[in-house]
Amino acid sequence: MKSSVNYLENTVGQRIKEVRQRAGLTQALFGEKIGITGASVMNYEKGTKLPPLETVMNVARCFDVSLDWLCGIEKAKKPFTYADAVREIIDIADMLDMRADIGIDPENTGKHLLHLVARDEAIASMLGGWIKMRQLKQDGIVDEPMYKTWVDGVIISLEKYSFDSEGWEMYFNDN
Repeated sequence: MKSSVNYLENTVGQRIKEVRQRAGLTQALFGEKIGITGASVMNYEKGTKLPPLETVMNVARCFDVSLDWLCGIEKAKKPFTYADAVREIIDIADMLDMRADIGIDPENTGKHLLHLVARDEAIASMLGGWIKMRQLKQDGIVDEPMYKTWVDGVIISLEKYSFDSEGWEMYFNDN
């Protein structure tokens, strides 16, 4: 029994630390978000204490990760990051064909086939840069390898930031 408790303490603590680091938060700020102290976060991360179920549930809820992942049952699950959002946007644009008219259109004026609404400043900035780079590629100024290198660089730089799924919207113009 002792070894399974140690495994759980270490796994949950490691996963909490991973979530916190991906969010770019200190232990104190992370604790504030989930309703505990920074000292408690430190103890959970070090594996010296096992967090109560309520705390683990708060981490899952606030940072959009599964309880199975936090407890080490589900190995592949990780927090949704800005990089994941960028990959989804680019995949959808590729499915529409790179010639599709895509723009940031918070007022939904209907002038774009695909509307991207970004309330998050980092995503809005990335989307603006991506739309410009995409247009340069369409105009033949930037070739495919350069475009891909730029996209890969953006994705790598965004990997460490957890993403609030309410930070952006995507919808199609049905006109």
